[in-house]
Order: sequence, then C-alpha cells, then structure tokens
Amino acid sequence: MRHRSPELYWRRDCQRRPKIAYPHPSLQWIHSSQKSLVGNRASQPASPHDLVSANRRRRHLINLTRQHRQDVMSNTSAWTITHDFTHSWGGAEKCTEVLASHVLPDSSTWVISGNSEVTTRMLPDQASSPTGMLLPVDTASGRTVRMMTPLLYPLIRMIPSTTDNILASSYALAHLRRTTGLKVIYCHSPFRQIYSGVSDYFPSNPFAQRLVSILLASFRYLDKKAANEADVIIATNTIVADRIREFWGLDADAVIPPPIDTQSFHPVDAPKRTYFVWVGRIVEPYKRVGLLMDTLRDRPDLSLLVVGDGRDRLALEATAPSNVTFVGNKTGDELSDLIANAEALIFPSSDDFGMVPLEAMAAGTPVIGFSGGGARETVINGQTGVLFNEPTISSLSDAIDHFRTIRWDYEAIRSYSLQYGQEGFVEKMRAILKDALFTEKGI
Repeated sequence: MRHRSPELYWRRDCQRRPKIAYPHPSLQWIHSSQKSLVGNRASQPASPHDLVSANRRRRHLINLTRQHRQDVMSNTSAWTITHDFTHSWGGAEKCTEVLASHVLPDSSTWVISGNSEVTTRMLPDQASSPTGMLLPVDTASGRTVRMMTPLLYPLIRMIPSTTDNILASSYALAHLRRTTGLKVIYCHSPFRQIYSGVSDYFPSNPFAQRLVSILLASFRYLDKKAANEADVIIATNTIVADRIREFWGLDADAVIPPPIDTQSFHPVDAPKRTYFVWVGRIVEPYKRVGLLMDTLRDRPDLSLLVVGDGRDRLALEATAPSNVTFVGNKTGDELSDLIANAEALIFPSSDDFGMVPLEAMAAGTPVIGFSGGGARETVINGQTGVLFNEPTISSLSDAIDHFRTIRWDYEAIRSYSLQYGQEGFVEKMRAILKDALFTEKGI
C-alpha cells in the first residue's frame, strides 16, 4: 500500500454557513435562502452556479451586517480548548497539552471530568488556575463517568453558549459544547462507543440491544448536530477523515497528524534489543493486550514488557505467562530507554491514529503493527516496521518471525519519525485557526 505523507490538506469550503446573528427581519431572506445550500453540510455538493450564488449572497450579507458582525466578534478573540476526560494519560492528552501550551497558550481549557494528576500534567501552565470542568476534579472515576454517558449528552448541550471561540480536542464529547463564536474540531475520532465500536462495548442479548438502539439514536442525533455546528473539522489521518464522512456525513477540512515529541523519545547507545515492548492504556478489548499475551504464551523464546496501566491490568496480569512482565506506567527518559532498548514495539490494536508507534520510531525502534488501524498510515512495511493483517495469534506470530528476517536501519527509522514533530503540528494548527478566524470576521 502506498504510504501517505502527513502533509496538511486544507480545503476552503464556500458552502460553510457563517455564524452570524441576524439583527433585522429584512435579512432573514438571506439566511433562509442560504439554508438550502449551506445549512446542511452533509448534503450533496451544489452546482457551480449555486455555489457562485451562495458566495454572492454571503458577500452581500457580510456587507449588510459588517458593523453588527464586528460587534458580535469583538468579544470572541478569546479561545477555549475543550477536552474529553483526564482520568488517564494517553495520546489525546499529549495532543491537548501541545494545543494548550504552544498553539493557543493564552486559552482557557474546559474538561468534562478527570483527576488532578493527569489534568496538571496535561496543563502545567494552568496548574495555578482551576481548569473549567463539568464534574469537579477527582469527584468521579472513569468507570463512574462511563456509566453517566447517557446523562452527559444533554448536560453538556444544556450549558449556555460561550462567547469564546472553541477548539475541541475530541474523541468523545468535547465537541458538544456550544458557542456563539468559531467552533473548530480537532477530531481524534467520532465517538467509538456509539459508532464503530458498538459491538465491543454493549451487550448482545435482544432486549438490551433494543434499549441500546434507542439510546444510540438519541446520542448520534446530538453528536451529529454538534458536529454540524463546526466551522472547521480537522482529522488526524485519512482513516479518521473517512469515519467523519461515514458517521457524521461531513468532509474533514484538513488532515493534521498529532504531534510527536521527538526530543523526549530518542535512541540510546548500544541498545540491548533483547525483548519486545507494548505501551499504552490497558483497556480491553480495544488494545488487544490479551491477544498479545496469548501469542507470547505459545512463544517461550520471546519476552515482552507491558508498559502502562488501566482498568484491565490486574485481570490480565493475573493470567500472564512467565515471559510477559507488567511494569506499570513509565514516563520521561525511563520510558524512552525501555522503548529504545526493545527489539520492536508491538502494536496490535486498531487505534484511530496511534502515537506510540511513532514515538518508538523516534527512539529508533521498529514496529510490528496491525494493519487495520492507524498503523497502516505510519508504518512503512519493511522499512520502519512490519504489518500483520489479522488480529489472530497465527498472524501476529508470523509477523514476528518475518520481522526477525529483516536487517533494520535504525537511523533511517528515527529520521522518518521527525516529519511528525511538534513544530510542524504547531505551525499548521496556528495557520488554520488564523485563517478560520479571518474568514469568520469577513476579512
């Protein structure tokens, strides 16, 4: 499969309806006439004639209401970054950390729920001032919040609209917040639990399925409604862009991969290469740590370190074979050294993007990854790692054997990862937010 580079893809959408308050009844005909063309972003593309007409009406509207628009936008130069949860540390939290510290350093931040340790780690510059939260910090566990999901949808939508522009770093509900300013969604994925991962998270008996289908219909309605309010939607890769199109019925305006900390993750001198490593949140069935353990159970010639924590760690650790060792959460140089000394990082899950494989490459370590997720866009088969096609013991075991037949260029692997560094991400995000803000102001 041809590798896709992480270049910025930016499409100016002339069908985007401007977020404008209509102060006079005489302007309502413009609003209603635009609705058929631009009110529903999921509609079929309009003809060139219709698009020209829409642009003319848009320019006329801007001219008629310029002073009112200036009044509306005068108080919306501030930004709020909205984030889902901070109960555990992962890729989304790493991304929001960069958004808050480098892309919009003067922004405020709003989080649905979380604990103080992860929140402070994600927002070190805001540690002295409380971050806005729907649920007070440290009052609800991740399990409790998951059980509250049916209530969170209406609760978030009932919060009064903010006048700040919103940048939503969303893999679940962060994009539900309403605003009278700009709304930009950096989409890690449409909420897996109500779309692509329904079969993994909900019971399969007929009665429960009927109840779940009713709940899912209401969740999806509110979810899509909030997505349609966005002025700009950014996907992390083309896989997520396809999911946005499939589940939200919308086209992503840009593809910008999340930032990799290529300074913290670095090679070591004379790496040992004596074990394999897995890194992440231990959450089943999503991460497939169980598949990895079952594969190693049949391969006593291999050893594996499992780095991370999560709700399923204790259950998996209790049944782990002797050649699998759980070492808990690791950070900083300790984590980088564990990865850099590994023979390979194994990544068996179908993550939407997956930052861990690129962090391993930054440390000069190749990757054995499942081709059904984001790894297929970041792992170059035979150059930066090996892909396997089926989430089965035999497929993974064959991939490990094939991996060991290849002579790896560790410096080239490191060099490849550098194109995903933080500087490029910050530059692209700033450019897209600036362009969106200027477009909204009619400049």
